[in-house]
Amino acid sequence: IRNMELNRFMLYVGDKYYVPDTSYDNYFKDMGDIYHGQDLLPGNTQNYFIVFKIAKPKINDNFLLRYQDVIDGGNLIRIKLNE
Repeated sequence: IRNMELNRFMLYVGDKYYVPDTSYDNYFKDMGDIYHGQDLLPGNTQNYFIVFKIAKPKINDNFLLRYQDVIDGGNLIRIKLNE
């Protein structure tokens, strides 16, 4: 069992980055489950939303979602996100 901390997610849009904004969660709850640190079970697929408030992107901006998880010893764990 593991969970992820919202403050370790970052959405990069062009040359700026954004962190999750939980103040808008009520506007999106009809679309599915919003992630608030729920336990994630190994071997199970679970779908959640994370809400970000961003400035209007430029037409050619790239989007990149990152999660940084540092464990004892300073190792960086990369988590694969499904499309």
